[in-house]
Amino acid sequence: MKIFFDTCALAEFLCDRIQADYVNRILEWADKTRSVCVISPASFYTLSYVIDVHYKKLGLDKDLRVKKSRSTFNAILSSFELSETNENIINRGTNNPLFTDLEDSFQYESAVKYGCDVLLTINISDFANCNKSKIEIITPIDFVNKYL
Repeated sequence: MKIFFDTCALAEFLCDRIQADYVNRILEWADKTRSVCVISPASFYTLSYVIDVHYKKLGLDKDLRVKKSRSTFNAILSSFELSETNENIINRGTNNPLFTDLEDSFQYESAVKYGCDVLLTINISDFANCNKSKIEIITPIDFVNKYL
């Protein structure tokens, strides 16, 4: 199984938010079953900001935040495959009338192009209008209940 992690799903885990334990269980299951975890390269931009804000709230100084962020990104790079993001994907995402949030449209188009079976997201309503025959859209909680 190929599982695409929307930026918000990975941020949930990295910032220890409400569904972090569910995302962790999915990552452990994926490792055991040799399922493929996928993330868009574009997610790194948003995650770098979100993680830095999270570390600031924890009171970490800039040098430690950068060190921890590098460690986090190296872990992601060793555990996730990067989906393709190119001009065609950006064009399809930009012009997909089913989305009002273009970032979600880019994520969706990238996941579909990469052949993912599942798109894991916290914001399921952002994908309400997309073509679900191409990919299953599911929250971490629902994924755990359905597959684990």
